[in-house]
Amino acid sequence: MISLRVHRVVQRVAAHSRNNFMCTSSSHLCSQSNSQSSSYSSRLDLENVKLITFDVTGTLLAFRKPPFDIYMDFGKKYGVTCERDLIKASFKAQWKQLNAEQPHYGKCWEAWWTEIVMRTFKEANAQGANDATLRKVASSLIEHFKTDECWMLTEGAKELMNALSNVKNNGVAIGIISNFDPRLHQLLKTFKMDSQFNPVILSHEHQVSKPSKGIFNLALASYPKTMSGMSIKPSEALHVGDNYELDYVGAVKAGWKSCLITPNLNINEIPETRRISQLPKIFEDLRAFHNFLADQ
Repeated sequence: MISLRVHRVVQRVAAHSRNNFMCTSSSHLCSQSNSQSSSYSSRLDLENVKLITFDVTGTLLAFRKPPFDIYMDFGKKYGVTCERDLIKASFKAQWKQLNAEQPHYGKCWEAWWTEIVMRTFKEANAQGANDATLRKVASSLIEHFKTDECWMLTEGAKELMNALSNVKNNGVAIGIISNFDPRLHQLLKTFKMDSQFNPVILSHEHQVSKPSKGIFNLALASYPKTMSGMSIKPSEALHVGDNYELDYVGAVKAGWKSCLITPNLNINEIPETRRISQLPKIFEDLRAFHNFLADQ
């Protein structure tokens, strides 16, 4: 069971914001019909949890503006222009295609992202999109996407990290499982979170991505043995993310506990073949998850 000492650390930090806690249960998942936030849940049992891992994109960190808008901004700096709707559609299509051709950001992540940039602008019929210019755009974008000019902490992330800063001294490890390339290490340093997480499992570095069971097994194998002097079982781990298929379904199928951080989940938009019967615990943001921990 999460130790009383861990409970008290989290409880003290969260006490001032408990009134904001929103986590209600429902017998089914549905989409929000208005701006009022809701939580649809099954019971989330934290008994015997020894490892909590977090997704990054959309969970701990968020883009300051959509990636395709950033592409447009950087393209304009080099004289490459196109319509917003075209580059938005092209970015999504090229991401999906290259991810299928070269999963886990390929063998060389810089080359993978350069290819994404070049394909995105070319397929969007951008003006001025010659190879030499697009390589310059790609180089600038690759650098930009590892800075806090591109990223920001999500709602409640700072408070949660403060509350969990001493958890590793109380028998619970805090880690990351993310479909990301090595730039995440720099981002964690930039946001002063690099010392908070161990293990940090990145899809590119291990050439396996969520929702594969393999990436969750890697996290278990990397669990710091000094925490308890022994390895842990999947049922003793909790994964927190924002994507139903990648985070929740992936974790549950790997035998883990899991919950989602998202203000809106429309289960009807997910193909039935990709759903599982077990309902997720859903929190509006990390602050709500933080408060939930405080009440355990």
